[in-house]
Amino acid sequence: MHARFPTEGFWSPVMEPGDVLIFSGGTLHRTHVTPHMDADRTSIELRFFPAQAIPDRLAGDRFARFPSST
Repeated sequence: MHARFPTEGFWSPVMEPGDVLIFSGGTLHRTHVTPHMDADRTSIELRFFPAQAIPDRLAGDRFARFPSST
């Protein structure tokens, strides 16, 4: 990735247990790994869309439905 994009555009946040990082779907991202990282990481992906408009590529997935606020 560094060969294709300028290094000054990279950012590696220092995070603590319980921290959350949220970014848009258009953000180029990758897990930054260093030798001292020896614990598992939890990653949760959230996508929001109307129940009647599930994208075809997600049709086989399981979903949690949340009540509408309207």
